[in-house]
Amino acid sequence: MKNIQYKISFLTVIFTVLISGCTNFTEPRYEPEFPWQTVDQLEMAATLPYTAFTGGGWSDPAAIYAFYEMLATDFSTAIEQGAPNNEWPQFVNRTHRQVDFESLAWIGGAYTNLFGTIAGCNEPLEFLNSAEPKALFPSDPDSKLAEIPRIKAELYFWRGFAYTWAALYFCPPYVPGGTNADQVLPLKTTNLNANNTPIGTTQEIWNLVISDLTTAKSLMSKTWHVNGRIDYYTICGALARAYFYTGDFSKAEAECTEIISSGKYSLPADVMAAWTVPLGGAEPSEVIWMYDTNTHGLFINVFTVLSRAYPYDDNIHGGRGKGSECTWVTCKLSNAMIKKIGWMTDPANGDYTVTSTALADKRYGNTWLRVEGYKPSDQIEAEVISTGDSTVWDKYEQNYDSQNMPHIYLDKYYRGYTPSKTNQPRMRVPEFYIMRAAIRYKNNDKNGAAADLKVIRDRAGLPEISASAITDSDIDREMVIEMGGEGLYLPYIMALQKPILPGDRNGVAPVNPPYTGWYWKMPINEIRINAGYIGIPDPNSK
Repeated sequence: MKNIQYKISFLTVIFTVLISGCTNFTEPRYEPEFPWQTVDQLEMAATLPYTAFTGGGWSDPAAIYAFYEMLATDFSTAIEQGAPNNEWPQFVNRTHRQVDFESLAWIGGAYTNLFGTIAGCNEPLEFLNSAEPKALFPSDPDSKLAEIPRIKAELYFWRGFAYTWAALYFCPPYVPGGTNADQVLPLKTTNLNANNTPIGTTQEIWNLVISDLTTAKSLMSKTWHVNGRIDYYTICGALARAYFYTGDFSKAEAECTEIISSGKYSLPADVMAAWTVPLGGAEPSEVIWMYDTNTHGLFINVFTVLSRAYPYDDNIHGGRGKGSECTWVTCKLSNAMIKKIGWMTDPANGDYTVTSTALADKRYGNTWLRVEGYKPSDQIEAEVISTGDSTVWDKYEQNYDSQNMPHIYLDKYYRGYTPSKTNQPRMRVPEFYIMRAAIRYKNNDKNGAAADLKVIRDRAGLPEISASAITDSDIDREMVIEMGGEGLYLPYIMALQKPILPGDRNGVAPVNPPYTGWYWKMPINEIRINAGYIGIPDPNSK
């Protein structure tokens, strides 16, 4: 039976092609005669979304979104000399509605993975919802049937989680209190009508996200936890993000509080604790959900273009030293952002003096690394030999001679002793302290906001900001430094209805709410093949 089930799982992956509109075959639809005859076989359906979403590492939607937001906002500046063969110019130039979907390989990969994940959840959910567990698995004991709610919770989570990212990419930005009536994205809750799928409004898409995540939370035990898998508090975190983005701050705060008050999570003193976990290592106390690598070093590769460390040489222990700088890192912290967070005096005007604020922050030099201007490797080697100090390799730009000024790299990823076998956090508790601080500040609870921010700043080695002195800029600053490069900055800005600033772009105005046109086009084959678009204005014409 396991061989049969592998075929069924492969069918679900094949549905990725159909669902993404890359072909127009529809009939006959293969119907397996004996699907999932035991709960153990069903477990394979629960694990499929973990692989479908990541897609081998180069098309992970959350990681691509992190790269996109860094280049499209004021967060980073592109290093053109190091730019890989992807759509970084479209990200930098914010050409969401001006370029054809088919020319955007990474956006296309994200779309395929997202709807492959959704399709991979729909089939087992329909099966599980078709009858009572005992009727579906008559030969399984009650102890096995008791696992079904948890399996359903994982599937509902993954569909809601995938639709969260699909909405952030492909739906018009959500307008709190608005109609959100644009019909752009297919609302695929079944695999039976792939070529005639209803097109959901932005509101309906977010309603499905929240409904699926709420259902998942109601089904998931608070005590079940397997490393690398989602659990009850992961669902709380995903719900907090969805509520926050859609402006339901009261419910977002409640989810943050449930996570924080659970007692399960704390911030260890080591700011690198979450970023150096090896294959098989214990999850640090701040990690809610971790992506586990494997013995072959199959990790999320996209982070190589937005952070410094080179992961493909396992002799570079800890991602620092000679040859440790990735040769296609494309992002450095923008001068505008460096000035905003107070780590250099005035880099845009050539004053790269490091500040006392930076030197006091434990994240400076750890999750973020300042490097001086480019030096050829033979000059760096000579300095290492003359001083006996191997850390000199980390002092200078190693690859790009165009970078002849001091600059700052994100340096979180691939930092374990064996870089390619370093686990990668998908959700950490600092996010929810910062989110709750932002909500409390917006609600004029400055005492609560200051208390939440204190947790983050204490771990970073920074002094407390009093309730009387705290500003929203203080909270934004911690969001940038603590959560940078994790795909959370742009949704945070939009949730708080703040302008997307130009950063280092010259002569470019801020993009203000409602962020009109800030979403990517749909694949043309989806529009042509899916009859759900008949009678609806072309979503790519706006």
